[in-house]
Amino acid sequence: MATAGSVVVDLLLNTGSFTTDAARAEKSLQNLQKTASSAATGIGKAFAGIAAGVVAGLSIGSAVSSFVQGVNTAIDHADKLGDMSEKFGLSTEKLSAWGYAAKMSGTDLTTLTGTLPRFSKAVADAADSSSKAGRTFEALGIKIKDQAGHLRSVESLLPEVADRFKYLENSTTKTALAVQLFGKSGTDLIQFLSQGAGGLQEMEDRARALGIVIDSETAKAAGEFNDKLDDLREVTNGWFTQLASALLPTLDDLVGQMVDFVREGGNAKDIADGIAEAFRFVASARTRIH
Repeated sequence: MATAGSVVVDLLLNTGSFTTDAARAEKSLQNLQKTASSAATGIGKAFAGIAAGVVAGLSIGSAVSSFVQGVNTAIDHADKLGDMSEKFGLSTEKLSAWGYAAKMSGTDLTTLTGTLPRFSKAVADAADSSSKAGRTFEALGIKIKDQAGHLRSVESLLPEVADRFKYLENSTTKTALAVQLFGKSGTDLIQFLSQGAGGLQEMEDRARALGIVIDSETAKAAGEFNDKLDDLREVTNGWFTQLASALLPTLDDLVGQMVDFVREGGNAKDIADGIAEAFRFVASARTRIH
């Protein structure tokens, strides 16, 4: 009974993959060697050209990648500022400028915005002049209401608070006041606040000169762009979901047939043995020729 290996070898012989005659086999192998050598030379030249192109393209590709990454980062930052603007009632211009001032004073925009809810609450509580917050703002000489009797915005109040910090000499008092008005993280803002209103304005002017102040229109456009990207991702996911749904029955049937083929007939080992024997035959034929 023929083994799976002999069947594979016979199949190769019958289809003309091998030459049974030794002389013809040797000639075929010599021709194959020449062809392979020629191909290797051509491939070598091709790879040399590709390598040169790759080297030349690496710097361009790196520059393009950096450019794309920079644009994406700027868009995401502008979008984030737009969200913060709505959340805290501050303009994107002021947020981006204060973010720069915070960074230059050893903290960051995230820390600053993290304290704003506490500051807003302190302002709201101060509406009751007899409250602790009300007495604090009164002691600082800061009016929390405008001429119409409405609570002033964080954007207008914070620079005045910064002016008070600028002229406070006692570090303990500064720390206690920062915690009272801005929460535990307020201590991280002491250097930021100690710049005073003038220092914050100077930082804002510098930020504008550097081109890092984000206006509301840019923030809005960035938000809309990211929303469209989110829609595109969802549409793509939906398309793949539909494709998977259509292909699953066929794939399931195919996998089942493959499992049955191997499990029931034990053909996997026979096929592997046949392929291995074919390679051994090729190796021994070349050894006999040489």
